[in-house]
Amino acid sequence: MARPNPRPGARAARALALAATVLALLAGAGRAGEEEASLHVVLLHTNDVHGQVLPRDHEGRRVGGLPRVAAKVRELRRALADEADGVLVLDGGDWFQGTPEGGVEGGAAFLDAMADVGYDAAVLGNHEFDLGVPHLIGLLGEARLPALCANVVDPRTEQRVDWVEPYRVVEVAGARVGIVGIVSADTPRLSHPDARELVFEEPAVAMARARRELAGRVDWILALTHVGRDQDHALARAHPYGPAQTRALSLRPTAPRSGEQAGGGPPVPVIVGGHGHRYLPQGERSGATLIAQAGEKATVLGRVDLWLDPTSKLPVRAVARLVELDAEPDPLDRVPAVDSACARLVERAEAAMGRVVGRVTAPLEPRSDWRSSTAGSWIADCMRARTGADVALHNRGGIRSSLPAGDVTRRDLYELVPFANHLVTMTLSGAELRAVLERALARGSRSALEGSGLLVCLVPPTPDDDAVLAAVLVGTEPLDDARDYRVTTNSFLAAGGDGYVELEAGRERVEDPILLRELLEECLAAAGELEPPTDERLVATEPLEVGR
Repeated sequence: MARPNPRPGARAARALALAATVLALLAGAGRAGEEEASLHVVLLHTNDVHGQVLPRDHEGRRVGGLPRVAAKVRELRRALADEADGVLVLDGGDWFQGTPEGGVEGGAAFLDAMADVGYDAAVLGNHEFDLGVPHLIGLLGEARLPALCANVVDPRTEQRVDWVEPYRVVEVAGARVGIVGIVSADTPRLSHPDARELVFEEPAVAMARARRELAGRVDWILALTHVGRDQDHALARAHPYGPAQTRALSLRPTAPRSGEQAGGGPPVPVIVGGHGHRYLPQGERSGATLIAQAGEKATVLGRVDLWLDPTSKLPVRAVARLVELDAEPDPLDRVPAVDSACARLVERAEAAMGRVVGRVTAPLEPRSDWRSSTAGSWIADCMRARTGADVALHNRGGIRSSLPAGDVTRRDLYELVPFANHLVTMTLSGAELRAVLERALARGSRSALEGSGLLVCLVPPTPDDDAVLAAVLVGTEPLDDARDYRVTTNSFLAAGGDGYVELEAGRERVEDPILLRELLEECLAAAGELEPPTDERLVATEPLEVGR
C-alpha cells in the first residue's frame, strides 16, 4: 500500500524547519555542521594591495607588506597541512597602483612578486585599467598571476573579451569549485577613458551567465569580486545560498552530487571581495552567504574556514577572520623569491623617492565628511596657481594618504596622489559649474570634490537627506549662471571620471602634461616651509538664510 502524501501544511513546515537548520549550520551557530562535514577547506585572501611592498604605520603599529603576506601564507600552509584538506589563496583586485614600488615597469615587476606568493586566482580591479586597456592586456600577457574577470564584454562582438579568463575550475578537498571573477560595473567612470570602449556587465548578470556555463562542471562557485561590500550583498541576494540547496546536503542521502539550483546552476555560498577597503573581522552574512574582505594595502590577511559536506561537497559551515601581519616573519616562513623581488623594487624606487622636497608645519589631512580638508584645499590651490583659472576642483577619491608635519619626501607626495593624472583647464558656464557642485553634494556620488577659488554654502547632509547647495561665491562674487568661468581639474575628472559629465563636456580645453604629484613638489619647493590652508571652502548654512 502506497504511503499517503503528507498534508501541504505539514510538508511546508518540515521544509521550513530543514531550511532553518541549514541556515543555522551555515552561520556557524553550532558544531553539528562541522561534525557532519569532515572536509575542511581554508581560503586565504587579500584585496586592494595597491603595490604595498613595505610595512606601513596603521593604528600605531608597523604592519603588513607583500613579504609578510607571502610568509604568513607559507606559515599557514605548513600549519594546516595536517588539519585542512585544502587551501586556496585569492586576491580581490587593485594590485599595483598606489606606491612607487608598485609603479615600477608599469606594475609588471610587482605582479611578478605577487605571483610568487602563490595565488590560485586574482580578480581584476578597476585600477588595473588606470594605464589603459592595451597596457593591461600587455601586463596580463606576461604575468604569471592567474587573473580572472567574467563581466567585461567587447561591444563589437558582444562576447567576453578574450584577454582574461572569466573563471577557473579547481579541485580542493575533492570538491570541484568554480572561481568566478567580477569587477565593478563602475570601472569605466573610475579609470582610464578607454575602459569606456568596453561593456562592464552588472555583477548579478555576469554571475548568472557563469553559473549556467559551469552547470554540471562544478559543485559550487566561489565569487571573487572587486565590487565593494554593498554590491557583494546585492550579488548574494540575487544568487542566494541556503534553502534551495538543502536537497544537496548530506541531510538528504538521495541528493545529487552537485548543488545546482533550478534554472540557476551551481550555488554561490562564499563571496571574497574587494574595492571597498573594508575590514570585516568576522565577515558578513547575506542570508546564508558569507562575504569576506580584508581591508587594504596588505595590512592583514583574510582567512575563511569552510567545512564541506562529504557527499555533496557543499559548504555547511563557514567562519571568517582576519590574521594580523604586525610581526616580522620567522625565517623559516619567508619566501626568498618575494623578499628579493620586493627588495629590488624598493631599491629602484628609493633612488628617486627618498629625496626630501620640502616641509610642512602641520599635518595635511584628507576628510571623509562634507567639510573641506587641508590636503584637498592645498592640492586645489596648487592647481589654480599653476593655471590662473577662476576655480580648481579635485576629487577626494584621488587623495590616498595624509602628510605628517615635518620633512616631505617624493614618496610622501606619490602616496598622497598616486595616480598618473595631469591638469586640464576648460571653460564652463556658471550653470554647468553649479551642476558639478550639486552632483558633488548628491547622495551616492562616488567622490566629493575639493576646491580653490570658491566658497560653497550648503545645508549639510542628514541621515535622511542629501546636502543642499545654498549659494556659491567665485572669488568674492556670487556665481553667475550666465557667465563663463575657467576651471582647472585633473585629467581623471576632465574625462568624466566619477560621473562628472559636465567636466567631460567642458569647452576650450588646455592640457598641461605635468603630473599632479610633480606639481605638488614644485609648489612645496616654492613655499620652502608650507603652512597648510585652514580656511573653510564648504560652509554650513540654514535652509532659508541664503538664497540661490
